[in-house]
Amino acid sequence: MMKPRKSLGQNFLHDIHTIGKIREALDLQPSDQLLEIGPGLGALTKHLLPNCRQYTAIEIDPRCVKELVPWEQEYPYFQIIEGDFLSILLEPWKNYTKVVGNLPYHIATPIMERVATQLQPNKIVCMFAIGTANRYIADVGTPHYSSASVMMQSFFSIETVCTVQKGSFFPPPSISSKVLSFIPKQVPVEKTLQFTKFVQKIFSYRRKTLYNAIKNSYSENVASHIQSSCTISMQRRPETCSIEEFHFLYQKYQGIHDEETE
Repeated sequence: MMKPRKSLGQNFLHDIHTIGKIREALDLQPSDQLLEIGPGLGALTKHLLPNCRQYTAIEIDPRCVKELVPWEQEYPYFQIIEGDFLSILLEPWKNYTKVVGNLPYHIATPIMERVATQLQPNKIVCMFAIGTANRYIADVGTPHYSSASVMMQSFFSIETVCTVQKGSFFPPPSISSKVLSFIPKQVPVEKTLQFTKFVQKIFSYRRKTLYNAIKNSYSENVASHIQSSCTISMQRRPETCSIEEFHFLYQKYQGIHDEETE
Protein backbone atom coordinates (compact mmCIF):
# COMPACT_ATOMS: atom_id res chain seq x y z
CA MET A 1 0.00 0.00 0.00
CA MET A 2 1.09 3.56 -0.73
CA LYS A 3 2.80 5.17 2.25
CA PRO A 4 0.47 7.74 3.88
CA ARG A 5 1.77 11.26 4.32
CA LYS A 6 1.55 12.58 7.87
CA SER A 7 1.70 16.16 6.59
CA LEU A 8 -1.62 15.58 4.81
CA GLY A 9 -3.23 13.90 7.80
CA GLN A 10 -3.66 10.68 5.83
CA ASN A 11 -5.17 7.68 7.61
CA PHE A 12 -6.72 5.40 5.01
CA LEU A 13 -10.04 3.82 5.98
CA HIS A 14 -10.29 0.08 5.29
CA ASP A 15 -13.05 -1.15 7.61
CA ILE A 16 -15.99 -2.45 5.56
CA HIS A 17 -18.41 -2.13 8.49
CA THR A 18 -17.74 1.61 8.78
CA ILE A 19 -18.01 2.05 5.01
CA GLY A 20 -21.41 0.36 5.16
CA LYS A 21 -22.55 2.70 7.93
CA ILE A 22 -21.50 5.75 5.89
CA ARG A 23 -23.25 4.43 2.78
CA GLU A 24 -26.42 3.77 4.76
CA ALA A 25 -26.36 7.25 6.32
CA LEU A 26 -25.89 8.92 2.93
CA ASP A 27 -28.98 7.13 1.57
CA LEU A 28 -27.86 7.64 -2.02
CA GLN A 29 -30.53 7.80 -4.71
CA PRO A 30 -30.02 7.28 -8.47
CA SER A 31 -30.56 11.01 -9.02
CA ASP A 32 -27.93 12.13 -6.48
CA GLN A 33 -24.79 14.10 -7.33
CA LEU A 34 -22.09 13.26 -4.79
CA LEU A 35 -18.99 15.26 -3.86
CA GLU A 36 -16.28 13.42 -1.92
CA ILE A 37 -13.62 15.34 -0.02
CA GLY A 38 -10.28 13.52 0.14
CA PRO A 39 -11.00 10.07 -1.32
CA GLY A 40 -7.47 8.82 -0.69
CA LEU A 41 -7.12 5.44 -2.38
CA GLY A 42 -10.87 5.13 -2.92
CA ALA A 43 -11.86 2.63 -0.22
CA LEU A 44 -15.13 4.50 0.30
CA THR A 45 -15.42 5.73 -3.27
CA LYS A 46 -15.70 2.29 -4.86
CA HIS A 47 -18.65 1.39 -2.62
CA LEU A 48 -20.54 4.61 -3.39
CA LEU A 49 -19.82 4.98 -7.11
CA PRO A 50 -22.52 2.60 -8.41
CA ASN A 51 -25.28 4.38 -6.50
CA CYS A 52 -25.49 7.92 -7.87
CA ARG A 53 -25.89 9.93 -11.09
CA GLN A 54 -22.73 12.03 -10.82
CA TYR A 55 -19.64 11.73 -8.63
CA THR A 56 -16.76 14.16 -8.16
CA ALA A 57 -13.85 13.52 -5.78
CA ILE A 58 -11.38 16.26 -4.79
CA GLU A 59 -7.97 14.97 -3.70
CA ILE A 60 -4.85 16.95 -2.78
CA ASP A 61 -2.32 14.09 -3.11
CA PRO A 62 -1.27 13.52 -6.76
CA ARG A 63 -0.30 9.93 -5.92
CA CYS A 64 -3.90 9.15 -4.94
CA VAL A 65 -5.24 10.99 -7.99
CA LYS A 66 -3.10 8.77 -10.22
CA GLU A 67 -4.61 5.68 -8.59
CA LEU A 68 -8.19 6.86 -9.20
CA VAL A 69 -7.91 8.29 -12.72
CA PRO A 70 -8.53 4.86 -14.36
CA TRP A 71 -11.94 4.73 -12.63
CA GLU A 72 -13.08 7.57 -14.91
CA GLN A 73 -13.05 5.08 -17.78
CA GLU A 74 -15.17 2.54 -15.95
CA TYR A 75 -17.59 5.14 -14.59
CA PRO A 76 -18.14 7.97 -17.13
CA TYR A 77 -20.02 10.01 -14.51
CA PHE A 78 -17.00 9.98 -12.16
CA GLN A 79 -14.25 12.59 -12.13
CA ILE A 80 -11.23 12.94 -9.86
CA ILE A 81 -9.98 16.49 -9.33
CA GLU A 82 -6.50 17.22 -8.01
CA GLY A 83 -6.66 20.19 -5.66
CA ASP A 84 -6.89 21.56 -2.14
CA PHE A 85 -10.51 21.69 -0.98
CA LEU A 86 -9.73 24.78 1.13
CA SER A 87 -8.66 26.84 -1.88
CA ILE A 88 -10.27 25.29 -4.96
CA LEU A 89 -13.22 27.10 -6.57
CA LEU A 90 -16.31 25.14 -5.50
CA GLU A 91 -18.84 26.77 -7.82
CA PRO A 92 -19.02 23.79 -10.27
CA TRP A 93 -20.33 21.57 -7.45
CA LYS A 94 -22.43 24.13 -5.60
CA ASN A 95 -25.67 22.28 -6.30
CA TYR A 96 -24.47 18.73 -5.70
CA THR A 97 -27.02 17.01 -3.51
CA LYS A 98 -24.69 15.22 -1.08
CA VAL A 99 -21.18 15.51 0.38
CA VAL A 100 -19.05 12.81 2.00
CA GLY A 101 -15.52 12.60 3.34
CA ASN A 102 -13.02 11.24 5.82
CA LEU A 103 -11.69 14.65 6.77
CA PRO A 104 -8.11 15.43 7.81
CA TYR A 105 -8.43 16.04 11.51
CA HIS A 106 -6.40 19.24 11.70
CA ILE A 107 -8.45 21.11 9.06
CA ALA A 108 -11.90 19.59 9.53
CA THR A 109 -13.57 22.77 10.80
CA PRO A 110 -12.34 25.04 7.96
CA ILE A 111 -13.53 22.38 5.51
CA MET A 112 -16.97 22.24 7.12
CA GLU A 113 -17.17 26.04 7.08
CA ARG A 114 -16.62 26.00 3.32
CA VAL A 115 -19.25 23.30 2.91
CA ALA A 116 -21.71 25.35 4.98
CA THR A 117 -21.13 28.63 3.15
CA GLN A 118 -20.29 27.67 -0.45
CA LEU A 119 -22.21 24.47 -1.19
CA GLN A 120 -25.91 23.63 -1.08
CA PRO A 121 -26.22 19.87 -0.41
CA ASN A 122 -29.23 18.37 1.33
CA LYS A 123 -27.05 15.99 3.36
CA ILE A 124 -23.41 15.68 4.46
CA VAL A 125 -21.84 12.60 6.04
CA CYS A 126 -18.26 13.01 7.24
CA MET A 127 -15.78 11.41 9.62
CA PHE A 128 -13.85 13.40 12.24
CA ALA A 129 -11.48 12.90 15.12
CA ILE A 130 -13.71 12.00 18.05
CA GLY A 131 -12.82 15.17 19.95
CA THR A 132 -13.76 17.35 16.98
CA ALA A 133 -17.03 15.48 16.49
CA ASN A 134 -17.87 15.79 20.17
CA ARG A 135 -17.36 19.55 20.01
CA TYR A 136 -19.72 19.82 17.04
CA ILE A 137 -22.57 18.04 18.85
CA ALA A 138 -21.94 19.31 22.40
CA ASP A 139 -24.67 20.95 24.46
CA VAL A 140 -24.13 24.07 26.56
CA GLY A 141 -22.70 23.27 29.97
CA THR A 142 -20.78 20.20 28.81
CA PRO A 143 -16.96 19.98 28.64
CA HIS A 144 -16.84 19.87 24.82
CA TYR A 145 -19.08 22.91 24.27
CA SER A 146 -17.23 25.54 22.22
CA SER A 147 -17.56 28.06 19.42
CA ALA A 148 -17.41 25.10 17.02
CA SER A 149 -20.57 23.74 18.68
CA VAL A 150 -22.34 27.04 18.06
CA MET A 151 -21.12 27.29 14.47
CA MET A 152 -22.02 23.76 13.42
CA GLN A 153 -25.38 23.74 15.19
CA SER A 154 -26.25 27.12 13.68
CA PHE A 155 -25.77 25.80 10.16
CA PHE A 156 -26.82 22.15 10.60
CA SER A 157 -28.98 19.62 12.38
CA ILE A 158 -26.45 16.94 13.39
CA GLU A 159 -26.76 13.25 14.25
CA THR A 160 -24.14 10.69 15.21
CA VAL A 161 -23.81 7.79 12.76
CA CYS A 162 -21.17 5.67 14.48
CA THR A 163 -17.89 5.63 16.39
CA VAL A 164 -14.88 4.28 14.49
CA GLN A 165 -12.01 2.54 16.26
CA LYS A 166 -8.36 3.26 15.51
CA GLY A 167 -7.80 -0.14 13.90
CA SER A 168 -10.19 0.77 11.07
CA PHE A 169 -7.42 2.84 9.43
CA PHE A 170 -3.96 2.45 7.99
CA PRO A 171 -1.92 3.64 9.71
CA PRO A 172 -4.01 3.63 12.91
CA PRO A 173 -4.42 7.20 14.20
CA SER A 174 -3.67 8.03 17.82
CA ILE A 175 -7.38 8.55 18.62
CA SER A 176 -10.69 7.05 17.54
CA SER A 177 -13.08 8.77 15.15
CA LYS A 178 -16.76 9.49 14.79
CA VAL A 179 -19.02 9.74 11.74
CA LEU A 180 -21.64 12.50 11.80
CA SER A 181 -24.59 13.24 9.52
CA PHE A 182 -25.51 16.87 8.82
CA ILE A 183 -28.75 18.29 7.42
CA PRO A 184 -28.33 21.97 6.45
CA LYS A 185 -30.70 24.43 8.08
CA GLN A 186 -32.44 27.05 5.97
CA VAL A 187 -30.57 30.06 7.37
CA PRO A 188 -29.13 33.19 5.72
CA VAL A 189 -25.55 32.15 5.10
CA GLU A 190 -23.72 35.47 5.41
CA LYS A 191 -25.62 36.60 8.50
CA THR A 192 -25.10 33.22 10.17
CA LEU A 193 -21.40 33.29 9.33
CA GLN A 194 -21.03 36.76 10.84
CA PHE A 195 -22.85 35.57 13.96
CA THR A 196 -20.51 32.59 14.34
CA LYS A 197 -17.46 34.84 13.92
CA PHE A 198 -18.81 36.99 16.77
CA VAL A 199 -19.14 33.86 18.94
CA GLN A 200 -15.61 32.72 18.04
CA LYS A 201 -14.19 36.02 19.27
CA ILE A 202 -16.09 35.81 22.55
CA PHE A 203 -15.16 32.16 23.06
CA SER A 204 -11.48 32.92 22.68
CA TYR A 205 -11.84 34.34 26.22
CA ARG A 206 -13.99 31.48 27.48
CA ARG A 207 -12.57 31.63 31.02
CA LYS A 208 -13.27 35.34 31.39
CA THR A 209 -16.61 36.96 32.17
CA LEU A 210 -18.83 37.90 29.24
CA TYR A 211 -18.13 41.55 29.98
CA ASN A 212 -14.34 41.12 29.77
CA ALA A 213 -14.59 38.77 26.79
CA ILE A 214 -16.59 41.34 24.83
CA LYS A 215 -14.35 44.19 26.02
CA ASN A 216 -11.22 42.31 24.90
CA SER A 217 -12.81 41.27 21.59
CA TYR A 218 -14.23 44.70 20.71
CA SER A 219 -14.01 47.55 23.22
CA GLU A 220 -15.09 48.60 26.70
CA ASN A 221 -17.70 50.87 25.11
CA VAL A 222 -19.28 47.91 23.34
CA ALA A 223 -19.22 45.79 26.51
CA SER A 224 -20.79 48.59 28.57
CA HIS A 225 -23.47 49.24 25.97
CA ILE A 226 -24.47 45.58 25.81
CA GLN A 227 -24.46 45.31 29.60
CA SER A 228 -26.78 48.31 29.96
CA SER A 229 -29.43 46.80 27.69
CA CYS A 230 -28.98 43.08 28.38
CA THR A 231 -30.96 40.74 30.63
CA ILE A 232 -28.11 38.20 30.57
CA SER A 233 -25.64 38.54 33.44
CA MET A 234 -22.37 39.82 32.03
CA GLN A 235 -20.56 38.13 34.93
CA ARG A 236 -21.20 34.72 33.38
CA ARG A 237 -18.58 32.99 31.29
CA PRO A 238 -19.06 32.46 27.53
CA GLU A 239 -19.06 28.67 27.94
CA THR A 240 -22.31 28.92 29.96
CA CYS A 241 -24.27 30.69 27.20
CA SER A 242 -26.67 28.79 24.97
CA ILE A 243 -26.87 29.42 21.22
CA GLU A 244 -30.09 31.39 21.82
CA GLU A 245 -28.32 33.59 24.38
CA PHE A 246 -25.44 34.21 21.98
CA HIS A 247 -28.01 35.29 19.38
CA PHE A 248 -29.43 37.75 21.92
CA LEU A 249 -25.96 39.16 22.64
CA TYR A 250 -25.24 39.43 18.93
CA GLN A 251 -28.46 41.35 18.34
CA LYS A 252 -27.37 43.83 21.02
CA TYR A 253 -23.95 44.11 19.37
CA GLN A 254 -25.56 44.70 15.97
CA GLY A 255 -27.75 47.40 17.53
CA ILE A 256 -24.65 49.39 18.45
CA HIS A 257 -23.46 49.36 14.82
CA ASP A 258 -26.91 50.28 13.56
CA GLU A 259 -26.92 53.32 15.85
CA GLU A 260 -23.41 54.33 14.71
CA THR A 261 -24.37 54.20 11.02
CA GLU A 262 -27.60 56.22 11.39
